[in-house]
Amino acid sequence: MGAHFLAMSATPVNLTVRAYIDVKAGYTIEGAKKSATEKIRGYLKALALESSEDTKITVRINSIGSLIYELEEVLDYSELKINDQEKNLTIEFDSVAVLSEVVFIASE
Repeated sequence: MGAHFLAMSATPVNLTVRAYIDVKAGYTIEGAKKSATEKIRGYLKALALESSEDTKITVRINSIGSLIYELEEVLDYSELKINDQEKNLTIEFDSVAVLSEVVFIASE
């Protein structure tokens, strides 16, 4: 009656978050990008930890938008995309969302 345990690593799903942003006076787009990277990574980590082992994970574009909007550096944003799509991203239960890059473009 021995117990067996098989550990498997999750398959990474790389995410690129892209948006046009208006930066508040006194701040830089690079500073906003750094802050957003930290916040989005925290969000993705929480998603991974809160998910059950047999449930797909949904990365919600509105959640990421809220994180960006709440940044001290950001006045507003538009055209938010995850992996070049303006919609939620659903990944399999045996995968984990990994932030590859945040791309902020200054609004005109």
